[in-house]
Amino acid sequence: MDKFSNVVIDRLDPRPIYIQIAQGIEFLIKNDQLSSDEKLPAIRKMSTYFHVNNETVVKAYGVLEQKSLAYKVKGSGTYVTPQTKALIAKISEFENMDHLSFGLNLPSECPSQKINFASATPKAALFPVSDFKEAINEVLDRELGEAFSYQEAKGYFPLRESICSYLNDFNISANPKDVQIISGAQQGLDIISKSLLDHNDTVVIEAPTYTGAIATFRSRGVKVIEVPMLMDGVSIEKLESLIRRHRPKLMFTMAHCHNPTGYSYSMKKKRALLELAEKYNFFVLEDDYVGELMYTNQEVFPIKALDHNQRVIYLKSFSKILMPGLRLGFMIVPEFLSAKVQKTKEATDISTSGLIQKAFDLYLRKGYWSKQLEAMKMIYKNRYETMIEALNTWLPRSINYYVPKGGIMFWIELPKGYDSRAFYNFMDKQKIDFVPGDMFYYSHKTSRAIRLCIAAVTKEDIEEGIPLLCALIRDYVGMSKKRIKK
Repeated sequence: MDKFSNVVIDRLDPRPIYIQIAQGIEFLIKNDQLSSDEKLPAIRKMSTYFHVNNETVVKAYGVLEQKSLAYKVKGSGTYVTPQTKALIAKISEFENMDHLSFGLNLPSECPSQKINFASATPKAALFPVSDFKEAINEVLDRELGEAFSYQEAKGYFPLRESICSYLNDFNISANPKDVQIISGAQQGLDIISKSLLDHNDTVVIEAPTYTGAIATFRSRGVKVIEVPMLMDGVSIEKLESLIRRHRPKLMFTMAHCHNPTGYSYSMKKKRALLELAEKYNFFVLEDDYVGELMYTNQEVFPIKALDHNQRVIYLKSFSKILMPGLRLGFMIVPEFLSAKVQKTKEATDISTSGLIQKAFDLYLRKGYWSKQLEAMKMIYKNRYETMIEALNTWLPRSINYYVPKGGIMFWIELPKGYDSRAFYNFMDKQKIDFVPGDMFYYSHKTSRAIRLCIAAVTKEDIEEGIPLLCALIRDYVGMSKKRIKK
C-alpha cells in the first residue's frame, strides 16, 4: 500500500472524499506509479487504509471507470486500464491535428504556404456566424439568465423534437425519448463504450477506420477485431466468420462516405449486416458524420433507416457542416439502453451546453440549417468535382484511387510494395500535407494509401496542389525503383 501514501485526503477540502481518492489514484496512473492491468487494492482494504466506508471507495473506483482509467472484472476486482502510449506517440507525430478527424489530425492551422489536404475541419470563413448569432441572441432575449441553466442529461426536449423531424429526411422514424444529445461525436463514442462494453468484450471495426474510435476502444481495454473495408462495405462472409469466432458485443461502422476511404455500403450489405446483428445478438454503432453530402442523384439512407429490431445505435455530429467548436451532436439509442446511456452522459459532463442546444433548436426550426447545408453542399461538390478532374489529369496511371459518392475524403493507393509513411517522410518540408494510411488501423501495419481531404482547401488549392502531389509521387516511385535496381 506504499504507493498510495501520496494520495492525501483533506477533510476540510470541499471536494467529496471519493473524488479526492479518485483524483489521487488518477495521478498515480498518469505518472506511471501504477502499471497497466495492475490490480487495485480490494475495497475493504482501501477503506481501512483511508479510514472511510466501503461505499466511498466504490464511488472512487466508479469515477476511475467512468474516465476509462480503470476496469472491473467480475469476481476478481478493479484493474488499471492499459495506457495507450503507442497511440499517444502516434498522435504526437501529428501534434495539434484537426480533432474532428481525430483522424490523427495534422495541424488544423497549417503554415500559410501549406496546402492542407489533411484537415477535416472547414475553414472559419464558411461558418454561419451571422445566422447562429441571431439564434443565440433570440434565446438570450427570450430567456435571459435561464438560457444558462442546466438541461436534463438527455438533452433539451424541443431540440430532440426538432431532430426527430429532421431525421424524417433520412427515413428514420424516432421518438424524442430515444434521442440523446451529446457534446460531439467523440463523446458519443465514449459514452456508448462506457455504457455497453466491459473489459475483454469484443468490438469489430472496419480496417481502416476513424482513429477516434480506435482511441476510445483502446482506452476501454476491449478486444478489437478488424475486418477489411471494401468499396461496397466489408465482406459479409469474412465478417460472419469473425463474429462466429469472437462473438462481439458491438460493431462500429461508417456506412456512408467512410473515413478515411470515402467508401459507401451497398444496400445489400447494409441489410446483411443487420441480419448478422440480429442473428448473433450484437449492436451496430453507426457514425453518420456527413450523410448529407451525397453528390449523386441516388437516394441513400443510413443503416438505421432499415433497423426494425433496435440493433443500431445511430451517432451524428453537425461539426463538418456547421461549426466544429460547438461540440454538438446526438445519438438515437435503443429504448432498453437509453437509461444507462443517460446515466453515463450525466456522469461525463452533466449535460451539453443549454444555450447551444436552445440556439441550435431555433437554428433548425427557422430553416438556417437547411440554408447552411445547401451552401456547404454546393461548395464541397465544387471541390469534389475539381478534385476528380485534377486526379484524372495528373495522377500516374499506376496509381489507383476511389471516386466516392459524396463526402470529403479521397483514398489514393501507391503501387504495391510502397509505403505511404515513407512517402510522407520523403515529402518533408514540401508544400502539401496529407495523412498516411497507417494512421487509420488498429493493428500496427504499414499502408500504401494516403488520405486526402477537401474540407480545408479551396478549388484553387486543389488545382495547384494535386499536380504538385502527383509529381512528387512520380519522383518517389522513380527513386525507389532505382534503389531496387541497384
